[in-house]
Amino acid sequence: MSNADVWKYLHDGRITDVSGAVPGSVRVAVSIRYLRQRFPGSGTGFVLSLAECTSFRYEPYEGAASSTLEDIARREIEILSLESSHPIIVNCVMGTLFLEYTSVSLALDSGEPVSVQELLQASAAYWDDWSERSRGSA
Repeated sequence: MSNADVWKYLHDGRITDVSGAVPGSVRVAVSIRYLRQRFPGSGTGFVLSLAECTSFRYEPYEGAASSTLEDIARREIEILSLESSHPIIVNCVMGTLFLEYTSVSLALDSGEPVSVQELLQASAAYWDDWSERSRGSA
């Protein structure tokens, strides 16, 4: 898996906090309750730690682009999909994130580490269950 793959599984997640420094390490908190509930303990999301981050920019569909982490966090951006892994481009509801970093680690918002593979499995199980529920209510 590439360093960008984690963004594929955060569909409908909302970025609730971004901290750190560019260049440097950046911490991104993503609230995504439906996936978090598939892991032990209580919480509402995940924390991504981006190592050697050299770019973290948000370009809204309307208005000026921002590279200020506090400004990006304040917008509570909703994630849609990963458009590209090289460079890392993440489609969002009201704009696009452009990211450059060397590696990413993932943890539950309670601090326990989670692999991207575990996130993928939880996401796949959720969407399989969702499909079953949708067919049953049709």
